[in-house]
Amino acid sequence: MALKANKFDGIYLGRLKGNDLVYAGKVDHGFDRSSTAELQARLTSLIRKTQPYAKKIAHRGVWVEPSLLAEVEYRAKSAEGKLWQPFFKGIREDL
Repeated sequence: MALKANKFDGIYLGRLKGNDLVYAGKVDHGFDRSSTAELQARLTSLIRKTQPYAKKIAHRGVWVEPSLLAEVEYRAKSAEGKLWQPFFKGIREDL
């Protein structure tokens, strides 16, 4: 979860590559007040002290256990697998 001046500023994404969780970018669009409050409430119980990624990234945030699956729409992927122009659609409850 990304915070800017102690306010919600999006979520850092990860994807599985083999058994490793790798950084896939940050989504900061697609949230409204309701979805932000609901997401923060769900993420609070998942807070951890360290990054969940196999390789550390140079971003600051509140790290959580990677146990939720977000649906994210995006325009393209970079060569490194990072999402371009990601847009949060919601948390998948069916998987």
